[in-house]
Amino acid sequence: QLPSLHPLWKLLAPHVRGVMAINTLGRERLIPAGGVADNTLSLGGGGHILLMKKYYKDLSWSTYDLPKVFKQRGVHDAKKIAWLLLPRRCAQAMAGHRGL
Repeated sequence: QLPSLHPLWKLLAPHVRGVMAINTLGRERLIPAGGVADNTLSLGGGGHILLMKKYYKDLSWSTYDLPKVFKQRGVHDAKKIAWLLLPRRCAQAMAGHRGL
């Protein structure tokens, strides 16, 4: 429990507040039996829970290292992967459109 004046608390408070609200809504409406996930996903009733268990059992901090994950998946070379170039190409197109 950090004091509200602590710099780390000031940095994290807005994020944690939003995350807590989203997690609460998700638990209440999205993932319970008969919830939105059961009614809309093709996995069938409870299939989404099995899928999450399968994915999250291998989750670790290194999973969040996106450059490392991209390299492991073979999608780190911008010359080979078009979607990595998309932001730059969009910016160039917008600059040309505005006459910049």
